[in-house]
Amino acid sequence: MTGFEPATLRTQSGCASKLRHIPVGTIVVVTGQTWCMPISDSDDLIATIVATVGSREPACGRTRVVAIDGPSGSGKTCFAERIAERFGATVLHLEDLYRGWHGLESAPPAAVDILASIATDQIGRAPRWDWEHGTTGTDVVIAATDLLIVEGVGAGARVLSPFTNLLLWLDGDETTRQERALARDGDVYGPWWDTWARQEREHFAREGTATRAELHLRID
Repeated sequence: MTGFEPATLRTQSGCASKLRHIPVGTIVVVTGQTWCMPISDSDDLIATIVATVGSREPACGRTRVVAIDGPSGSGKTCFAERIAERFGATVLHLEDLYRGWHGLESAPPAAVDILASIATDQIGRAPRWDWEHGTTGTDVVIAATDLLIVEGVGAGARVLSPFTNLLLWLDGDETTRQERALARDGDVYGPWWDTWARQEREHFAREGTATRAELHLRID
């Protein structure tokens, strides 16, 4: 997998910088340096990311796959939806595949099943988790497409690497992430924050996700 081409970006201070990596997000940390950039200014950067992925051979049959991983509240879903809205990408949300609050590790194998089918130009299917009733429900159904975004904790698991063209890592300090996550799903998520965070830490330590990601984005 080739690296990103250098890009010229303008920070809020007005200084142009040649980067080996492309920062997108509110607070971006790249190779030890920090740039502040409103998410509303990220369209050109997202376009560059998509163009970079487009320059690579598809890793999943005829489908190019971007994986967006990182702990809860780091902006994975919002970032995935921005790419999808701008470029018509399909999004696979791993939260549809977790088998409940103790089920983080159930999602990567289910995603593999979906991607393996897509790789042979078949329809990918896996049971969707019904969070309200605590059981499986209707299937998640994903067809082969030009660009697929896999987002959620576990999207960067090693078992998904053979199908992935680009792995992004999103992060932020725990206080900010928790505030974001609970503002969205507080009534349901609040009692389970510690349980889920423990699974995240164990998963990321074992998988080495952050160290394998090509691009790191940070919110603070």
